[in-house]
Amino acid sequence: MPLLKVQTNHMPDTDRVDGILQRWTSVLSGELEKSEKFILVALEENPNMAFGGTRDPLAYAELKSLGLPTDRTSALSATLCADIGRELGIEESRVYIEFSAPERSHWGWNGKTFG
Repeated sequence: MPLLKVQTNHMPDTDRVDGILQRWTSVLSGELEKSEKFILVALEENPNMAFGGTRDPLAYAELKSLGLPTDRTSALSATLCADIGRELGIEESRVYIEFSAPERSHWGWNGKTFG
């Protein structure tokens, strides 16, 4: 179950959010070769963020996925930084992404874990 959580101090117009969430779901499905039905995407506004000492538009993202291949994180970073930047109107250099691959027994869904 991949999770992409994006926090930003520069939210898009409300009428664009559904489309952005669907786009990121599709991007992750393709990049991670996982079914869209298991992908969770969250977009959160946090106005109390600064990067490099400024409050200029920025985003912090976390991508967690079981079995996330470390040899793909560089390509994922390029794809996600570009897409997050484009969709939220943020320079790619102001997008941070944290990647993690939790143990299967540390990820729960539907009353069970995956390990």
